[in-house]
Amino acid sequence: MDAIVARYTWRPITATSTFVAFTVVTVINTYYNTTYTSTKWADPPKGFQAPKTNSDGKKVDTVTYYVDGTPKVTEV
Repeated sequence: MDAIVARYTWRPITATSTFVAFTVVTVINTYYNTTYTSTKWADPPKGFQAPKTNSDGKKVDTVTYYVDGTPKVTEV
């Protein structure tokens, strides 16, 4: 049986830019005692790639590993 060997390296990164993804607008009407909330989405910068997510909206990544020399792929 082959041993499973996993090597991960964590490397710090420094964000070099930020952008506004959306703006939440809340309108309060004191005359009618009502509120209204609206989300205004902004277009991401050119070349921006959002991280992969699953159907629950959680970030995921694809990992390839080998069992008896056969590659297997899973999402974590």
